[in-house]
Amino acid sequence: MSIYDYSNLELDQAHEIFEKRIKESELEKEYKLIGLSALAKIKKKTALCHFDIHFLNIMYDHSEDSIIDWVNAKLGNPVLDIARTYIILKQYAQRMANKYLKLISRKGTMN
Repeated sequence: MSIYDYSNLELDQAHEIFEKRIKESELEKEYKLIGLSALAKIKKKTALCHFDIHFLNIMYDHSEDSIIDWVNAKLGNPVLDIARTYIILKQYAQRMANKYLKLISRKGTMN
């Protein structure tokens, strides 16, 4: 959660990158419109987002955790990062996905 406290860094804006990816994708036009419409409904923010959080990217050292592999990092609304993490967990650790969503929802970043 503390990564979202960092903002206004010199990173790409997730909204702009995702919008470009949707427009340039090979999706059918109707799906592109759905994706662009959904993205437009999410408020633009400038929080640091990792966009690849999973168990292999979290290092544990006794009492301290560190997140590694920041190659996908962008500025954006934490809800985008939370959704991406949920999808990753749903694919590879289904039981943990719902636990993650419940815990993160309690923290209040879903707004």
